[in-house]
Amino acid sequence: LNLTSANAKYVQGSSILKNVGTINVNSVGEFVLGFGSPTLENSSSGVINLNSAGSITYAQGIGLLLNSGLIKREGPSGNFAIYANTNNISPGKIICETGILSFGTYTGNGILGGNGSVQLVNNTNFEGTISPGGSPGTLTHVGNYKSSANTILASEIYGSVSGTQYDVFNVQGEVIMNGTIKVDLKYAAKLNDEFVLLTATNITSCNLPSTVTANYDSHNYTFNVICNPNNVTLKVASIILGIEDNELSRSLSLYPNPSNGRFSINLGKEYTNVTVQISNTMGQIISSKKYVSAKIIENEINDSHGIHFVKVSTATGESTTLTILKQ
Repeated sequence: LNLTSANAKYVQGSSILKNVGTINVNSVGEFVLGFGSPTLENSSSGVINLNSAGSITYAQGIGLLLNSGLIKREGPSGNFAIYANTNNISPGKIICETGILSFGTYTGNGILGGNGSVQLVNNTNFEGTISPGGSPGTLTHVGNYKSSANTILASEIYGSVSGTQYDVFNVQGEVIMNGTIKVDLKYAAKLNDEFVLLTATNITSCNLPSTVTANYDSHNYTFNVICNPNNVTLKVASIILGIEDNELSRSLSLYPNPSNGRFSINLGKEYTNVTVQISNTMGQIISSKKYVSAKIIENEINDSHGIHFVKVSTATGESTTLTILKQ
């Protein structure tokens, strides 16, 4: 359905217009849900493209935009306003990539994201997920912002540069911050690395968990959540190597343990393209060696005393991790 006329378009009375395909709003003409309590329902397979500086509004009644699909704001800069009551239900996504997408009344537990700007005019308690950027980027909120205990701030972290390597939620106003943070870690962050996930003019209240966790490359990361006067920052507090278990672990043995640093690994049978990686308890890799073919491997821990992790991987995709104590 392509809406191109500059004239107003209406859904009236108690009608329900259910979209299971694609609606392209290509003009500045109003899309009116009015004269009663009509509903524009965007189903899970539906897509609504807001390609203009227009509006979805209501008249003489209460109009409802019910979304469980995808609503996307692209096209020319400027403000697209949704004055009709918006209920964004999971798995619904509303994405703003250009300009400003403003809402009169916004409810629901769906996702609000993108690289553009959003404005929740009558925001009392945001209930859904804020997901800035694409992969990754910055989402800007115009005005004050208040989240609820059910709110999730989601961030993809590909590197240490804000806005280009990890997601940022930029609030141009005051913030009351509740809920939790979900981290999708895409690279090997280091101990004490910091990521500023939210910026604001002022954070008047911050009720977030003290720590959050993420996983990358068999390592378990714990981040401290730091609420500052004008930002929320994650800091890597610990990195622990996870323990993997599979068929290789049934035949593999490591000895002596404890050791003075030198040890042997018996794989139980001959394997090709074997990799042995040694890490400390902070997740730092001490050494990594590859063997074209091996059954018994001799190795050494060139590090200080303490617990270390030895990860053995084969060309067939099998891997296991053992703990060894260097005395």
